[in-house]
Amino acid sequence: MYNNTFEVSIVHTRSDAFVVASAKFVEEALSTYGGRNTTHVLPVRISDGQKEVYAGCLVKSPHTLESFKLLMSILLAEDLGIEDGALVQCIPVYNAPCAARVLVSPLSVDESEVVEQNALQIESQLLRHIQVVFPSETISIQVFAGVRAKVAVDKIEDTNGREIASGCAIMSDGTEFVVATRAHRAVRGDVPMWCILRCHSWRLYSNEMDTGVFVYVNCSTAGRYGWNDGLLVGFWDLAKASHLLETREVTPSFLRSSSLRAIIRLLDCLPDGVCTSRLFSQASSVVVFPLPDDNIPTATEKDLLNDNTSTLLGKRVQYADVAAVHGNVPRELLDHLAFWFENDGKLTCRHNGEENNGNVLLCGGKGSGKSTVIGAVLGELRNVHACVVQCKSAEKLLPTLQRALMEGAMCSPSILVLDNLEALAPVQKEQQVATITSTTRSILEDMLRVFTRTHSLRGPSSLVIIATCQSREDVHESLRSAFCFSKVMELGALNRETRAQLLRQVFPDETDECVDRLGKLMSNYTPFDIMKIAGPVKRASREGKTSLLEAVEQAVCCFTPLAHTGITFLKGEKMSLSSVVGLSEAKKALHNSLVLPIKHPELFARLPLKIRSGVLLYGASGCGKTFMVEAIVNAEGLNCIVVNGPEVFGKYIGQSEQKIREVFERAQAAAPCVLFFDEFDSVAPQRGVDNSGVTDRVVNQLLCYLDGVEARKDVYVVAASSRPDLIDAALLRPGRLDRAVQCPIPSHRDRVEFLDTAFGKLRAALTKSEIEEIASKTPNWTPADLASLVSAANLVLSRQIIDQLQARGEEGGVVENDFAVLNIGKGESREKVEGSLKGCFGSAAPNEKKHNFTKRVTMKEVREALSALRPSLTQKDIKEQERIHLLFSKEKGVVAREPGKKLVLQ
Repeated sequence: MYNNTFEVSIVHTRSDAFVVASAKFVEEALSTYGGRNTTHVLPVRISDGQKEVYAGCLVKSPHTLESFKLLMSILLAEDLGIEDGALVQCIPVYNAPCAARVLVSPLSVDESEVVEQNALQIESQLLRHIQVVFPSETISIQVFAGVRAKVAVDKIEDTNGREIASGCAIMSDGTEFVVATRAHRAVRGDVPMWCILRCHSWRLYSNEMDTGVFVYVNCSTAGRYGWNDGLLVGFWDLAKASHLLETREVTPSFLRSSSLRAIIRLLDCLPDGVCTSRLFSQASSVVVFPLPDDNIPTATEKDLLNDNTSTLLGKRVQYADVAAVHGNVPRELLDHLAFWFENDGKLTCRHNGEENNGNVLLCGGKGSGKSTVIGAVLGELRNVHACVVQCKSAEKLLPTLQRALMEGAMCSPSILVLDNLEALAPVQKEQQVATITSTTRSILEDMLRVFTRTHSLRGPSSLVIIATCQSREDVHESLRSAFCFSKVMELGALNRETRAQLLRQVFPDETDECVDRLGKLMSNYTPFDIMKIAGPVKRASREGKTSLLEAVEQAVCCFTPLAHTGITFLKGEKMSLSSVVGLSEAKKALHNSLVLPIKHPELFARLPLKIRSGVLLYGASGCGKTFMVEAIVNAEGLNCIVVNGPEVFGKYIGQSEQKIREVFERAQAAAPCVLFFDEFDSVAPQRGVDNSGVTDRVVNQLLCYLDGVEARKDVYVVAASSRPDLIDAALLRPGRLDRAVQCPIPSHRDRVEFLDTAFGKLRAALTKSEIEEIASKTPNWTPADLASLVSAANLVLSRQIIDQLQARGEEGGVVENDFAVLNIGKGESREKVEGSLKGCFGSAAPNEKKHNFTKRVTMKEVREALSALRPSLTQKDIKEQERIHLLFSKEKGVVAREPGKKLVLQ
């Protein structure tokens, strides 16, 4: 007698409905049955002392584990109600009847939908995996990956048609499984039916709609589906089908949780086949079904708060206002989408041989109004569903993208907006190893598959993708081509006219003169900057604290536009040009080339010729080239970016050219802007003298930007060099740095003016004749040398004052370390220090900003300082500067110095 007590062991890798016993049990059990070759499956009765169930034991493949183990799948264990490790009795069943017909039905209402849709698949699975059945058995079927269905055995009939009410039955080749489904009602004209309708935004018909939440259709649509006014229906927005990515199953419980109930109302102004409701602020597709379950909630006013589709792209503005500001870009985008979605009562996709997708890549800088343009265009396409994915938020981006794609496919025709695409797919730059992570790469691959062929309920390509980015070059090369985006559009910066048009829309009550002045104050502002600054300005103007123009002036002073973010401008003490001594020719050249075109752009825009916008200042070191540029920039309030020679070079190949491009891009972003290259001879030397080729590539890049295919609108270049003969000659031809202006060594008269101004700031006690004497003793001194002389004379006087303070301190018993230079000593009272300083500062208080010195710089201090200083230029340097000036002034008989040979390290 064999042992029939077993321990159940669940095998999670199996999904069939069979049990597996040991070879010993199979051999002993089949000895009575007639041998192993008589059958493949042996019916067995399994009992745990409380219930008895039946299953088929595989004969041909017993297990090799312990003999007391009985293996079964997790599905079979759940259906039979047996836990892992349970002790059961396993007894073979001999002479079981053969089943000719087995009737099964869904186990629950939730299973009925799956069973109805997959009846043939379930019947095939039952015939393949079930060999033993018994009355009231529960059977789990793996329909698809992740989709299961449970059915219950309702009735078993033998070959004679009699019902088998007890025991079990085995299957044979002629056994038939009958899967029962819910009985369908016969379709009659007076019975309401379900359908899928296109839902329009309620804002299109707001004047005709009643208060409350209803579903509106016209009479023709209601008659076609057997509806009448006041019929209670359920409706389900297909946009919510994106949640199926988590559940993977369409069940009645899912539909109940995603549906609402409302009453039908008739509205004649609606097109045929279209519905609307206050719950929908944009177009969508809706399933409307009659006789909804009582468990479905009724739509109320609270459900209106859950609708946030109107804020997907922020506050939408009127299309006419956007078109007036941004010109042809909104019109071109609208025409493209209207052409792609051919409107013949219902939007369908237009197929032709010219394009294989309608996707658009919209490029534009930060705050340029890309989202505003898209929102205005979508407002005109009222029958198109829109969904937006913010690519900057990388958390769970792939599931978000998948849900958006499913939403767009279910609610087609639709548009999917990918905002900031470069954050999702950045370009792979040199010296950057891991720009794209594995997660981003998988997202890119999914997107490429989507771009290849997008399907929806209305057919392929009825889903159009619009992506935004700052620049096309910022997007990964895999997503730049026409394979992904058939149309690339550029949204440029505001010019004077479009900025004035936007300001008129923001400040409609202001005069044209006021708007023009506001436009000059916001010369480089983007639409985002203008809208951001408009709120506080309007609030301050309404409160009556100041006028609108004054409020804007105050706000502009402490506001940094987006275009200026990360840019360091040349800033210094604001001065008048009259205070700049000498350099009259350089002053005039910079004023004509920089100030006039920037301050009067409307006048220079009418000129048919190109404006000369490149100036080269040359001269000996210390002659005021940099000071001249700084003075005119600060005096006129111009934007100026300073580029020093060594900072444009990098150690990697191509990095130096990239820095040149970035410099001009920053200047273009801050236009109108002055780009000042200091020590230009180190940036752009003559080509061919550098063995590495780095400077050659830098010069070539500069040539492209100064007068080449690269545009530099409203960017003015000023270069300064003490050795202009070393600069590549191609940069000095007309159209580039075509205006070369010398900053010469000051003459006697210039030195007198400079010394008079410099000593005047110190309130020096010098007469005109003494200043003339100083100027005559400083021939060939540069302005830097003269400034050093003035500083040295002031230092001599300061030393005398300090010595006097120290002497008075020692008389009063104060050590020398208790005094700082012209400051209060440690441990001294304020009254005592004021008494000490009265001898030097007269009656003025020591804490005042300006002091009335009784001791001033005199000729004695100047002579002492003059005796210790020497000019920075030698006679050789002066002759070299004269030769360079004669060379650039095109004097005859002057021979240019030949460039040196290449320096090659052996």
